[in-house]
Amino acid sequence: VLLERQSGKPDGFCGEFLSPDGVGSLDLLGALDVVLEAGPPIVDGWSVHGPRRSLRGALPAPALGITRRALDPALRAVAASAGAEVREGSHIHKVERTANGSFQLTSGDAAPLLARHVVGATGRSTRVPGITPETPPGARRFVAFKAHFRGPAPAEECLFALGGAYVGVGRVEDGRVNVCYLSRREPFEAAGSTPEALLDRAAGIHAEWASCWRGLQRTSDRWLSTGGLYFQPRSMPVRPGVTLCGDAAGLITPFLGEGMSMALEGGSLAGRLVDRHLDEPETLAAGYPGIWRSRFGTRMRWGERLQRALLSPRADAALRLAGLVPGLARLVVRSSRSAPLAARGAEALAQRDYRSAWA
Repeated sequence: VLLERQSGKPDGFCGEFLSPDGVGSLDLLGALDVVLEAGPPIVDGWSVHGPRRSLRGALPAPALGITRRALDPALRAVAASAGAEVREGSHIHKVERTANGSFQLTSGDAAPLLARHVVGATGRSTRVPGITPETPPGARRFVAFKAHFRGPAPAEECLFALGGAYVGVGRVEDGRVNVCYLSRREPFEAAGSTPEALLDRAAGIHAEWASCWRGLQRTSDRWLSTGGLYFQPRSMPVRPGVTLCGDAAGLITPFLGEGMSMALEGGSLAGRLVDRHLDEPETLAAGYPGIWRSRFGTRMRWGERLQRALLSPRADAALRLAGLVPGLARLVVRSSRSAPLAARGAEALAQRDYRSAWA
């Protein structure tokens, strides 16, 4: 049974960049053809812009710009076609272990559900008692917001360092542009302003951002926002019968554009392990955290270090250093992704002769 909190095709808070390895995961899951029906544009490069310096490069394989409005329903449809019972609009309030060892999932609008095993893909900011752990004390929180726009946008995925914050800009399907902003919570609250005012102010001191921002017109009715993000590592709870994946297991910084790809890869990993050890929950609980860290730990560390550099006043110096060391940027891009999945994604797109027409 797949319990989905959302219903229909709502917007999701996301950078909406599906990295090359994420494309491979979609193919592995049998979901790539459904997703391609939405017409996501191909992204084959990246750029990072400080106030005075920029750095550009190529991705190791094609990526896709795809909204959660298109991706999530496609994944639910594939799950249903594989035999899962999909229940949309399910708000789970609590998960409790019963006397016979099963789990009871309680919601406010349906009868309790009994399960042998629970896989928690609840995200980072949603807490479900019995599944997700508490926020680490003293964790530094971030605020973020996103909206869709129309207007000219570079073909590559762009990041702009704005002094204590950064903005990601990328093409998505239907000729739209996704703009996603991340800042430490304290300076954002101190500014006491609207997203547009903050981005207008940044355009006054950042020429590259100004040239991008001033050509865009918002099409979203409102900005989506969240103020509860944090990237401080926390220990994964070890509880037989409960397995966390996606952002609930570990939220990677948006800098690397690996959020959706890691969620897909991590969900596939969790599914295979639960299937293999369904009758051995203690074995799975003991081994899963180490397996997860060996798969994703390097990416998490790269993301944390690079985000710290981008948010610092020395972002230009970091970009200059990366440009001076031959191959450094390429090494970071390649080492923060699954090479086998990226290769699979590239082959799958080539076999389909997929071309995107973003306009």
